[in-house]
Amino acid sequence: MKKFSMISLCILLASSFSLTANCQIVDKPVTQTKFTNFSTTMATSEIIKLEQWKSVVNDGTNFGYTNNVSSPQITQDVIDKGLVMIYWQDKTSWYGLPFSDARTGYSDHINFILSAGNVLVKYSGYNNSAVPNIKALNGQGIRIIIMQPTNDK
Repeated sequence: MKKFSMISLCILLASSFSLTANCQIVDKPVTQTKFTNFSTTMATSEIIKLEQWKSVVNDGTNFGYTNNVSSPQITQDVIDKGLVMIYWQDKTSWYGLPFSDARTGYSDHINFILSAGNVLVKYSGYNNSAVPNIKALNGQGIRIIIMQPTNDK
């Protein structure tokens, strides 16, 4: 048994050495990438209060609400080549979307779907104690930041 253990140890050490002997550290300079497909000005940065929530799921534990926001500045060109960032306001704090918070007994998930001219905000999760009242969501805000693409190729 000792002989088998010694042979196994020798094989393990030899294979470890051969693996590390083939490793090389290569110093490569960090190169900068210039992003030229975004304009330096934002098309819009607006805060929108959400008032028209719709319940899509509510079984007493699981919940799902949606709110469709019109935003004509979100064009198909912006979706394809620009940049849209959305933030959620909960009282005085701001959270970048998508956002998730999972703890014992509940979870919250807030995300969005973009289409030309619209943002669909989705708020879903579960709560073992009580599902959030849809009216309590009224007045929550989102901030939409849109950066138009440039015509540079």
